Amino acid sequence: MKSAQWKGRALHPREDRRFVTGRGLYLPNLSFPKMLHAAILRSIHPHARIVSIDVAEALKIPGVVCALTGEQARALSKPLRPLIPLPVETPYYCLAYEKVRYVGEPVVAVAAASRYLAEDALEKIRVEYEPLPAVVDPEAAMKPGAPLLFEPLETNILWHDCFTYGDVDGVFKQAAHVFSERFFIHRYSSTPLETFGCIASYDSSRRYLTLWTNDQRPGQAMPILAHSLGLFNTQIRFITADIGGGFGNKRKPPYLVLAALLSKLGGRPVQFIEDRRENLMGLVHACNGVMELEVAVGEAGRLLGVKVRDIADEGLNVLNPTVHSLLKLGNVTNCYEIGAVRFEGYSVMTNKCPSGANRGIGKPFMCLALERMLDNIARRLGRDRIELRRQNLVPPDKMPYTTPTGELIDSGNFPETLNKLLSLIGYESFREEQEKARSRGRWLGLGLALAIEPSTSNQSSYILTSGRRNASGAGEAAMVRVESDGSVQVVLGDVGSGQGHQTAAAQIVADELGVDFEAVQVSPYFDSLVSPWLYTTGNYSNKFAGTDVGAIQGAAKKVKEKLLSLAAYLLKALPEELELADGTVRSKKDPNIRKTLQELAQVAYRDLLLRHRAQSGHRRRAGPRRHGSWDRGSAVRGVRLR
Repeated sequence: MKSAQWKGRALHPREDRRFVTGRGLYLPNLSFPKMLHAAILRSIHPHARIVSIDVAEALKIPGVVCALTGEQARALSKPLRPLIPLPVETPYYCLAYEKVRYVGEPVVAVAAASRYLAEDALEKIRVEYEPLPAVVDPEAAMKPGAPLLFEPLETNILWHDCFTYGDVDGVFKQAAHVFSERFFIHRYSSTPLETFGCIASYDSSRRYLTLWTNDQRPGQAMPILAHSLGLFNTQIRFITADIGGGFGNKRKPPYLVLAALLSKLGGRPVQFIEDRRENLMGLVHACNGVMELEVAVGEAGRLLGVKVRDIADEGLNVLNPTVHSLLKLGNVTNCYEIGAVRFEGYSVMTNKCPSGANRGIGKPFMCLALERMLDNIARRLGRDRIELRRQNLVPPDKMPYTTPTGELIDSGNFPETLNKLLSLIGYESFREEQEKARSRGRWLGLGLALAIEPSTSNQSSYILTSGRRNASGAGEAAMVRVESDGSVQVVLGDVGSGQGHQTAAAQIVADELGVDFEAVQVSPYFDSLVSPWLYTTGNYSNKFAGTDVGAIQGAAKKVKEKLLSLAAYLLKALPEELELADGTVRSKKDPNIRKTLQELAQVAYRDLLLRHRAQSGHRRRAGPRRHGSWDRGSAVRGVRLR
């Protein structure tokens, strides 16, 4: 009898006990000997030239160890490297250099024995500014003569391109109706209880940096950090503890560089944790922007094509612009069958806080515009807005369905989902109540929007904006290891922020290796010394189910193959005659013929000659020669990159 399946069972999430008993490992809980605390003096101007900075009085305060200015940052580090190539290098460092470009931009950082002392020191710093004209409207920023954030670029437009899929001109020419609207979206910022922070400890004798942070995308942060500091990846130990709330916006390499430079100057560990005001003012905001939408509609109400002209207000985002635009492009047809698409996108800098991920980067605006457009079309054509949507939803008999821009919708029954939604909210009875209320002069409304949420992000999209193949696909890494006592260790590249990744990973591995759920331990943290990682490693884009699970299962399958190979040699059987169940590898015909995982692991770790024989395919019985898939120098371990 096989072991009970763990996937799909209702279990108490193993993360919960740690969190509800106050044992989560958050940055404010960490302390190191002689640790300093950083505070940041931020710009009070949206745009100004820095004439002078005087930190002398601040450094006289007892307990204040060091201060860092933009000039020093320029001398000690390289400009922060953007994800897309720019025509010329921008002088963008962890602190403002020569100019400030938004209210809240870091200007001077101070490290002191306490945060209170560091805050006091900020009041002693004297900065002389020469105010400059600011531009806060993205369309105004695109015009000739607009104030420039970076003069060497000679423009505020970081990126502009146009993509066409299908016969757009043809369908618009043949359309019975063409409707156009102009939409706006505001900025917003997610506010997790745990704000962004880091602790940097630089060892000058080894030129080695240890960095603790709640950055939710270590795979991207590490290369930026290494490049800016002139270090190899092997000179950085990057540790992500509990993230807490993430929402996408805990990704801020400039603060990692800033803390590292302060630690280098002060010769001691430095902790920086933003307060709520800093979080709202200087972390990252969702882009505000303008979108012009045109929709071609057939005589019967079929949606034939869509044209989008999108202007994304990136603020001072030179690190990862275009992300809002790319995700709008990927979601441009939402859950509707629209055959032709033209998308023209602009990423524009303004004198505002940098943009970044915040609860659905880019997608909310695209969905908002298209859904409001459908309501407008229904009203103008005299159609019921529910029926118009139902008519244009991708039908279930066309699944799997590929959108014009190349996104794969693998399954779904959208019309039935809509029907169920209407039933759950009592749509028909509400409409009756609505009519009665309006007859009495009381206005009741019901908003309606449908949306499809992508799972994971294909990094190939960056090829569209970069013009070069520097990243592609979507991937994550996982490692599964059977220890010498038969227990199982799982290490992930991803660090969860409340989704229950540890529990899900343990369920997957327990099923794959036929062991008890409690025998599988999953590391809750990321540590670049032991965690497998890729450029795409991190917690973002709904990627756990679509990407991480494949890596976990793939690593477990590699371990399973090795266990079967070794057990087959010891039991004088073929791998296909065996199964993993109840913590053993046993014969399918006679469960009493078995080896426990502990027995197999003992061989793998201790009897290297026997392990080599099994790996080489030696058999104690006649049969086909089989080769295992063992890694040189490793024990019972599998690593899977997906």
